[in-house]
Amino acid sequence: MLSSGDFFGEIALVRDVPRTATVRALTPLVLAALERDVFVATLTHHPASAEAVGSIVAARLPVPVIP
Repeated sequence: MLSSGDFFGEIALVRDVPRTATVRALTPLVLAALERDVFVATLTHHPASAEAVGSIVAARLPVPVIP
C-alpha cells in the first residue's frame, strides 16, 4: 500500500525496462507522470537525487541468485 508522497515506476525509468509493478487506486488521487528523458536529465543534474533513486531501485529489485 502506498501513501501520500510515495511513488512507483522509478525502476522502469532508471533502468529503461518494462514496468515491474501494477498499481491500482482504491481511492481518488492526484497522479503525476514523468517522461523518462525528463527524469533522467533531472538526476543527471542532481547527484544526491541520483544516489537516492539508485538506492531505492536497488532495495526494490530482487537480489539475483548466483548458482
